[in-house]
Amino acid sequence: MKMVFIRHGTTHLNQQGIFCGESVDPPLSVDGATELRSLVSDHPYPGVDRVFSSPSLRCRMTAQIIYPQHSLTIIDNLREMAFGEYDGKLSTDVHQTPHWQLREQQGELFTMPGGESYRQVSQRMISAIEEILQEANGCSQIAVVTHSLAIMWLFKSTLTVPLTRTESFCPNGMGYLTELNPHDWTNNHKIIYLGPLPEGAKRPDMSQSPYMGKK
Repeated sequence: MKMVFIRHGTTHLNQQGIFCGESVDPPLSVDGATELRSLVSDHPYPGVDRVFSSPSLRCRMTAQIIYPQHSLTIIDNLREMAFGEYDGKLSTDVHQTPHWQLREQQGELFTMPGGESYRQVSQRMISAIEEILQEANGCSQIAVVTHSLAIMWLFKSTLTVPLTRTESFCPNGMGYLTELNPHDWTNNHKIIYLGPLPEGAKRPDMSQSPYMGKK
């Protein structure tokens, strides 16, 4: 089965570099929706049999723009990471806190204060894939619209070959084409990376992200 993973389009909070986890639910900004429609018009995503989405409004809006012909199946476990005390705060302010400096040292065990750890997000996303596979029995290609950290930490624990730092940066409205064997998923939790999407679209450089300031 091929799985198309897509990060939601841009919101006004994304444009400002504000942490936007599961407790903050903005829509796509006017500019974000316009940019996404233009992207899809110039570089259509591949066709799919089913579309699965995070419950977040920004993900549902993104799915409806990219795949307007499909109804959505909402999977709660596809929601964004719970940022806890960081939710709604500027990333430049968060990056200067002493707790944030523990991130690289602790790796997947790093926990947002009052929120989730990276490991919890990874495990939750693995559960989401299990739910999706049960729903998508018989499908050959599906789309999953979710969030950047949710995709990143799922990939860190499941890809057969790790992505580079540049490849792991997923701009708003863009995504990845992957493949997995539904019959083996329960035993090995392995996903094969096939390439970036939409095909032929120029991906913004990581340095252009408002979240990529001081770490």
